[in-house]
Amino acid sequence: MKTFVISLARTPDRLARFRKLNGDLVDAEHFAAVDGSRLSMETLVTQGRFDRSVSYTRGAVGNALSHLTLWEHVRNTAQAATICEDDAILHSAFRSKTAELLAAPASWDIVLWGWNFDSLLSAALLPNLSDCTLVFNQDALRRNALEWRKREVTPQLFRLHRALGTCCYSISPRGAERLLKYATPVRETQVYFPLMNRIVPNSTLDIMLNGAYSALDSYVSFPPLAVTYNDHTASTVFETSASAGLKGQRRAEKAFIRSERCSRKMSRRRDFMQTIVATKQDVEIFDGLHETILQGDSRLP
Repeated sequence: MKTFVISLARTPDRLARFRKLNGDLVDAEHFAAVDGSRLSMETLVTQGRFDRSVSYTRGAVGNALSHLTLWEHVRNTAQAATICEDDAILHSAFRSKTAELLAAPASWDIVLWGWNFDSLLSAALLPNLSDCTLVFNQDALRRNALEWRKREVTPQLFRLHRALGTCCYSISPRGAERLLKYATPVRETQVYFPLMNRIVPNSTLDIMLNGAYSALDSYVSFPPLAVTYNDHTASTVFETSASAGLKGQRRAEKAFIRSERCSRKMSRRRDFMQTIVATKQDVEIFDGLHETILQGDSRLP
């Protein structure tokens, strides 16, 4: 299976760092990321790529188009691919473990090998018993990520419901076709996130994808086989530009206010969600990388 790494041509240091960390694990082809700072939103709207309702930074626009373009390649070539962002850190057993795991499901659309640790993961970790929602300690991940790469892991694939981040995933031609239909045009969507008890407005493509995961053959590797420091201060996705303007900022602020109002309404309507807080000894999946909360809720989509 071919592997691509998305990285801007104007940030060669990020690509070099990815290859230094992961070059012996994957033979990744560089995909020159779409530079959102050079694009006209009016043109993207006219082309049907974006809807006027969406409030993305220029970096988020480029990131979304990069993924969409690679999905088109996967669909058109009828060849599954693994897609990495340039801040992904892969486990030392990434190549062998991913090949083994992808052979297990009868069919799959997308498999996340990692996610952002400053948010949550919702998946069917207790099949036929309860869905689970987990939260993690991103600071601990940043301290332990390089050591974690060397540790023995025994990952499994679980049905995915919610996760933020697209640092590394595999996508099939059918999955690419389905996600292209769902995500084109990129538009305003609001997705409910359990545990956070919040409806999150669409400000990046990974948020939007959460509206599709439960309807597709979506899986997540647990424990992960890829992680990311998810450093917003160095991120090219959260870059802004003068052309983004105050108007876009105000739209984003209004979207956030709407999400807060919706969250309060949702909170009043939903029953109390029983939460099981597990100790590290209960969920010692990969030592030192996480502090986990398991939450069962049979009403997850």
